[in-house]
Amino acid sequence: MPKHKLTPADTLSLSKSLPALKAKLDDGLDPSAQDTMGDTVLHYALRGSSSGAQEVVNFLLRMDGLDLAVSNKKGGTVLGSAVMGGNVDAAKQLLARGAKLSQTENPLYYMAHTQCGRGSYEAAKLVLEHSPLDEKRIRVALERAKEEGDKRLIALLGGAPAPRDAKKPSSTRPAQKKRAPEKLKLDKKKLGTSKARETALDAIGKWFVEALLAAGSDRKLASDVIAHAIASFYDVREAAGQERGEYAGHFFMVDAVGLGDTDRPVPWELLGKKASPKDLELWQTLFDKVEPKVR
Repeated sequence: MPKHKLTPADTLSLSKSLPALKAKLDDGLDPSAQDTMGDTVLHYALRGSSSGAQEVVNFLLRMDGLDLAVSNKKGGTVLGSAVMGGNVDAAKQLLARGAKLSQTENPLYYMAHTQCGRGSYEAAKLVLEHSPLDEKRIRVALERAKEEGDKRLIALLGGAPAPRDAKKPSSTRPAQKKRAPEKLKLDKKKLGTSKARETALDAIGKWFVEALLAAGSDRKLASDVIAHAIASFYDVREAAGQERGEYAGHFFMVDAVGLGDTDRPVPWELLGKKASPKDLELWQTLFDKVEPKVR
């Protein structure tokens, strides 16, 4: 890993391991160094949920001279990352040190179509109390929150829930059994170049969204889709000389970064626009259950 030049994969790796980060800092790495997407190690660590990520957050926030105003290429700040990751304590510290959201980011919109824990709502409340968002960003997040039926976020944004549609008459036709989505087929022999691997990752993300939507609330089908998508992701990593068993959650749910710089859409965000909150919650539970078993 060259000094002061990080790929998203580098930044993600350092965000989960304090010993690895300390070693790179001792080797001259700037703690505020940005990767090719503009993220710092703190951005990633704040969005993470592992004990290692929390150790990195605590360590970095104790450092003097850390740039808390840095934004990534999408305008995402470390404060916004704290909201997205539900890191309330970090949000308090960042606000106390003068950290602000950028003029373009809207972590509350992210919350409106992604399954977030209680910490995200608490952190968002702190941010809104300290520095309210402009009307446009509030309106965009509120509209999405109403579409998703997120009552907690609607209340936080000061809006009223959308009226429920009248119940449709029940159909007398028997429900048809869901069919298993056709599995994605990757030719491992054709994953020898960076371009081919990134193309494969594009296909995996697209298939993951389409297949999960087709599986719906069928737990077995959804579990099979998740397991196959994760295994396919690991196949691509392995073709690039990377270890299996890592970063699947971040790829499908956080940033869609596989092996290098990319602007592909995050599969989980796409699902958030099309699926019901109930299905998203189910898939999140299944993903957490299935991921550790896939190798």
